[in-house]
Amino acid sequence: MTGLFNRRGFLEAAEKLIESQRKSGQPVTIMMFDLDHFKSINDRFGHEVGDEALQAFAATASTNMRQHDVVGRLGGEEFAAILPGGIETAQLVAERVRAAFETRGVEISGHAMNATVSIGISESLADVAQITTMLARADRALYAAKAKGRNRVCSDKEARDVMPKAPSLVPAAGQGEAAQDVRTHDDAPHGFGAPVAAMA
Repeated sequence: MTGLFNRRGFLEAAEKLIESQRKSGQPVTIMMFDLDHFKSINDRFGHEVGDEALQAFAATASTNMRQHDVVGRLGGEEFAAILPGGIETAQLVAERVRAAFETRGVEISGHAMNATVSIGISESLADVAQITTMLARADRALYAAKAKGRNRVCSDKEARDVMPKAPSLVPAAGQGEAAQDVRTHDDAPHGFGAPVAAMA
């Protein structure tokens, strides 16, 4: 639906990028994205318009990422990206995506929506990078970005100061592009490998 990798495709592409960075001794950075108040968008405008909001974010992210960055949809309104390079560069890219979607989300499909996205980021040296661990750290940073008011970028280092025990939002295995939206309410997190019940 979004034209991006699903969860499985993203993880496979991420492993390839990590291996490439490992050979050159360079770091990688993970981003987790979650559309703010997405349940409210579906409730107010319907799932068809909600899907158009997802497509609008996917297009915005793709347009504002660099050639070698990899972005995918993990499930529902949750997206992830992996970038070659360190956290300083990733923060610039993340802020560019956030600002671009804030502008794009003002109106979607003829509806005044003011849709925004929260972003969590985590860096690791490629020679020790493990994709599931990095996703969990970026996910906790995303949770902290939500807690700090949404529509912002938060690093895993910042997250440890804000919410040292923040739970993970990473979707369970198999919750890819075709996953149904089974979120229960805003601010309901879920663990890595647990049933989906993510913050909206």
